[in-house]
Amino acid sequence: MIFTLDVGSGTQDFLLFTNENIRNCPKAVLPSQTSIIAKKIVNCNTDVYLYGYTMGGGPIKKAVVEHISKGFKVYSDRRAALTFADNLKKVEKIGIKISEPKDDVLK
Repeated sequence: MIFTLDVGSGTQDFLLFTNENIRNCPKAVLPSQTSIIAKKIVNCNTDVYLYGYTMGGGPIKKAVVEHISKGFKVYSDRRAALTFADNLKKVEKIGIKISEPKDDVLK
């Protein structure tokens, strides 16, 4: 039995190969976490706080840049900020505040 997992910027796909005909093996294509989080940011009408682990930044970075351009604040802890760049100074130049939020935000 072989389990494969591919996590991309738009989807996360899995296949469980069980020595059967490949067409009969369980598989799924689901939205990736980066696209799910990006969608939450796009649909949000408040400031945002990002925390947790580093992810691929493509869809999230685009959503964050658009959110900041609408006048909202985006906060991040240090680890999550590495999603956008390995250098935290570059992250701050995008407009992300690396600190705990002071007001109510979407977490």
